[in-house]
Amino acid sequence: MQEVSLSSVLNEIQKLGYNATDPRMDGYYNWGQKQKLYEILWETEKQLKRCSLFSSEEEWLNERKQDNMLKTLQGR
Repeated sequence: MQEVSLSSVLNEIQKLGYNATDPRMDGYYNWGQKQKLYEILWETEKQLKRCSLFSSEEEWLNERKQDNMLKTLQGR
């Protein structure tokens, strides 16, 4: 099986987000794109539940949460 890069996965998710909010498209199209985002979210959560807990995982998650909070506060 061919490995998929993180950047290509994130790029596709960003495209779906753009399509789900594109004001030039109708709500039917936007809703279909948002449904795809939900499917990705649910499958990702399912796969994460299957994974082991790693020694540095909690620290990494806390750092990411802090980074995301700072970006939110800075308006990015």
